[in-house]
Amino acid sequence: MSKTQEPSQEQLLLQEAANEIKQLRRKNELMSARLDMFDSCMMMLKTAPFYPAYGGAEDLVYKIETHLQDTTKPNEP
Repeated sequence: MSKTQEPSQEQLLLQEAANEIKQLRRKNELMSARLDMFDSCMMMLKTAPFYPAYGGAEDLVYKIETHLQDTTKPNEP
C-alpha cells in the first residue's frame, strides 16, 4: 500500500506565496504597458500643434482687401 504524502502547511503557504508573486508580476507587466501607453499619449497631446477653430472670427484678409479696393476706387461724381 503506497501512502500519498500530503503537503504540509508550510509547503501550501509557500506555494500560495509563489502563485501570488507570479500573479503580481503579471499585473505589474500589464500596468507597465498601460503606463507606457499613457505616457506616449500625453507626449502626443503636449507636442501636437494647436489649430485654432476657424469660422468664428472675422476674416481679416477679406476686410483688408475690401478696404483697399474701396480706397483705390476713383471718386464717383
